[in-house]
Amino acid sequence: MSSDEKKSVLIVDDDITVRKLISHHLKRNDYSVIEAEGSTQAFEELKKGDIDLVLCDVTMEEMDGFTVRFCDS
Repeated sequence: MSSDEKKSVLIVDDDITVRKLISHHLKRNDYSVIEAEGSTQAFEELKKGDIDLVLCDVTMEEMDGFTVRFCDS
C-alpha cells in the first residue's frame, strides 16, 4: 500500500448515532470508512477486501464484540 492510499476502517455498531459520529471524525481525518450495523454485515464487508482497522462495539444483540474476535470469517 502506498502512502497516498487512505487507510480503511470498518465500524461495527448497532447504534447508528455512534457509527455516524465515529465515521464523521474518521472521514475528517482522511480515512476511508465502511459502516456495519452488526456482525453479519461486518463479515460480508471483511470478505470484500482489505480493511486496515475494525472498531467493534462489544455490546451488540446479534453477536457481541468479544465473540466476533474469535470468529473466522
